Amino acid sequence: MSSRVVSESFSYPAYSILLIVTMLEQRGVNTTEILTNCGLRRDSLFFETTKISFRQIYHFINKIIKKIDDPRFTFDTGLFVKRSNCGFFGSGLLSCATYKDADEFGMKYEMVIGSLGKTDMIECDGAITFVYEPILFLDRKDPVYQFIIELNSAMAFSIKRESYGPDFQLLNASFRYDKPAHHAVYEDIYACPVAFGQPCNSISYDIAWRDQTLATANPAAMLTITEICDKQLLGIQIDSQIEVKVQQILVRNPSYFPSFEEVAAELAMHPRTLRRLLKSAGGTYREILSEVQRKFALKYLREEKLTHEELAKRLGFSDGASFRKAYVRWVK
Repeated sequence: MSSRVVSESFSYPAYSILLIVTMLEQRGVNTTEILTNCGLRRDSLFFETTKISFRQIYHFINKIIKKIDDPRFTFDTGLFVKRSNCGFFGSGLLSCATYKDADEFGMKYEMVIGSLGKTDMIECDGAITFVYEPILFLDRKDPVYQFIIELNSAMAFSIKRESYGPDFQLLNASFRYDKPAHHAVYEDIYACPVAFGQPCNSISYDIAWRDQTLATANPAAMLTITEICDKQLLGIQIDSQIEVKVQQILVRNPSYFPSFEEVAAELAMHPRTLRRLLKSAGGTYREILSEVQRKFALKYLREEKLTHEELAKRLGFSDGASFRKAYVRWVK
């Protein structure tokens, strides 16, 4: 299966690629050929100014998957990440006034360190749930999808455990893809109930952990760090992707999803042009709309506990049965 984001735009930070390369080399893997085949050079990965494309990210990870047969590799790579080795991003997490501020800072600026996933946070029933999706538009059955989710969830867990201490525990973890052969690794690392084939990729923990004092808070440093991160964020032109532009239009008003023709008009292009651009990226309007509806459905189910009939009406389905059919498709 292939990525649906195939942009050659060199706009994304290379930190995650450098992290993966570092962990591979610690295991004695020569990464020169893999990097060269993806149009990358190892020495350039150390420079903040180096930017890479989504196509390079996808092909690099795809080659790594074929090279490594250790099911713990992605987890070990994610667990290596600490606030202290994340540059200004890590300093920002340490300098926030509260743990809630640190969570919000992390979600806002995660792209600054080249995160391969996008994070959403939900507070419900005394728990905090972080939901993850790859920055690439991928089928959840694509091995690259699983690689990114394993890496990002392990990174998040590592930073939380470092923040709250070694006694930190998750309530549960869930993943959209089918149970992998190495599912025992998940249970060993997260030490909590783990479920697969679920509507979302997430880790949850008790909100009481946030009651701890953030002893490293530094308001003065935070002003400088935020300014630096804002500037770096402006340089990441992720919103240039046509799929993201369509998605941004769809999420603007959850009570009304515009038609394909209306989206094309807003983007100032003929419907045939938009259809061609989406096709060249490997996606369709219907797929993007379905993903947006899925995310809103999960949000409403968690936060507002709406019935299927209420969800159907809010998300543009003809009736509850239509929504249930879509829901079954999402979790398959």
